[in-house]
Amino acid sequence: MKNIIYTFIVILLCSTLQSCIYEYNEKPSETRIGHEIASEAVRHICTTAKLTELARIVDLWQCAETNEEKYAIEDFYFEVAKIRQLSEDTVKVGILYKINTFGKPLHDTPWQMLPANSEYGENAIYEVRFVDKGLYQVELIENNNESTVLHTVNIVEENKQYCVESVAKSVPTNRLCFHNQLDYNTALPLTIKTHQSSPVPLWQPYYEITDGQLEINVYTNGTPMKQDETHVTFNWSRAKINFRDNSDYYTGLDWYTILF
Repeated sequence: MKNIIYTFIVILLCSTLQSCIYEYNEKPSETRIGHEIASEAVRHICTTAKLTELARIVDLWQCAETNEEKYAIEDFYFEVAKIRQLSEDTVKVGILYKINTFGKPLHDTPWQMLPANSEYGENAIYEVRFVDKGLYQVELIENNNESTVLHTVNIVEENKQYCVESVAKSVPTNRLCFHNQLDYNTALPLTIKTHQSSPVPLWQPYYEITDGQLEINVYTNGTPMKQDETHVTFNWSRAKINFRDNSDYYTGLDWYTILF
């Protein structure tokens, strides 16, 4: 009788372990790779596009007539970072960004911005240009990786809504396992909205991409991975990922804390 009980227990344990192993090794959806690729592109777009807002605020700060006005601008737009004039031509924001203003307002000349500690390279220099009221361009003008990046940012409503068009080539990746470079372009402009009842700047974490389409190509050691081309369609809080003839809906592509 004991042997029968022991045999039954062994069979039960084997069955349970096999079930656990099967569930653990269950193949995930292929679109999860597309989700990782899309997240990398979105992170890069938002991190770079925020330089427009950064330049706009520093321009307000420089044009302020009194120290009290300057302090008020710092307190409203930055929780911890401070704006400091390093020289006639150079302004520092927090511990990461230095801006070469060439001693002129942004409306008069393009500024050069150096994200010295950016995850996308210490040697990257971006140029921010004022185009028209609420319309700016951000372009990568110098980088060791021979990347090209151009964003056109329309500030629809300050601290609330932005419209971004982007084209980028040969952008190094940081968080992808199988690809070390990507290209992307906005097939339809991305609408970015803040996600709080009170206005917050673009670099705050409470925002989402509510509309637009993004096309992404990826490379592995310089070789284009055609089968891994990723297409993203944004619809409010959801993003439809098309990857390897599969499509799924995801959330969480746009909830990134953008630090300065």
